[in-house]
Amino acid sequence: APINRDDIVYGPDNWQNPENEGHIILELKNENDLKVEGSKQNHCVGGYGKRIKEKECRIFSLRNVNDIYNPILTIETDMSGAIVRQDYGHGNKKMQKKPIAFC
Repeated sequence: APINRDDIVYGPDNWQNPENEGHIILELKNENDLKVEGSKQNHCVGGYGKRIKEKECRIFSLRNVNDIYNPILTIETDMSGAIVRQDYGHGNKKMQKKPIAFC
């Protein structure tokens, strides 16, 4: 399905650091998006639908704007979005590159 531009929480409209240009952060807000992310990333985020509905956490997906349908990193935060609880790439792997600073 097409990506809802309203779900992009960080991207071309608000890049603040030139080194981040080319990446977006997309908030995953529904069960279908979580299942697709979990399938593409080969990890358990696909089962987080109930946690999202009950407002226990928020889930974000880091993606390259030139390959927007393929996630790089999946991020779980608290409801404020400020505290990262976990972040994993494909197959629950940690990112090998230095983290991207988004502010």
